[in-house]
Amino acid sequence: MEACVCPKPESLTDVLRATCKENLGQIQRFIFQREGLDNRFAVGELGLITALASWTPLWIAEDDTKIVSSPYVENFVIPRTEAATEGGGDNSTIDGIEIVIGANAATAIGQIAETPSSILAALRKLMCEPFLTVYMVNQYGQVIGRDLVPASPGTDVTGIPIQSFFVSDADNNGLNTRDKADFRFGLPFGWRDNLAITKPVGFNAKTQLWPPVA
Repeated sequence: MEACVCPKPESLTDVLRATCKENLGQIQRFIFQREGLDNRFAVGELGLITALASWTPLWIAEDDTKIVSSPYVENFVIPRTEAATEGGGDNSTIDGIEIVIGANAATAIGQIAETPSSILAALRKLMCEPFLTVYMVNQYGQVIGRDLVPASPGTDVTGIPIQSFFVSDADNNGLNTRDKADFRFGLPFGWRDNLAITKPVGFNAKTQLWPPVA
């Protein structure tokens, strides 16, 4: 949560009328990358995020620009963030009115089904990464990241910072069930500010944005 400006601005910040709706759809895959100033899709850096050629070298990179992919995920949900409050209905605040003092992070959760344990173990290596970002791939083959220059959408994009990534062991519930592992990560309050929802040109990120086969 950003600190409030003091002294306050001369007037209220404009809240513009929406011209388009924003829905992320069903998130089906993730692409992970370390956070870094050079880890951004932009002219002169990694190339435009909408071009397959910009992604291709990153699978085999041997530095902080390297990307890795999750398998397809299921039942992935991101809850709404909630206010952190003090008091309310008691003598601790003026008139017993609850005071908003901050905001809580959101914990995103999902499942990975029928996936070899070796792949789950490789994903767990990400649990040791303190500064991790994620690109989300939705049902439409769009790539969702963070826009660094909102005034020029899609021209300077990086991953969305996440924290506390975790992948469980897969369960087993017997006949007529599929083994599934749970995963989760934290998203800071305001994570949806300045999202970049990009549509690749000439390829479908859901089906084509995969690492090379060994």
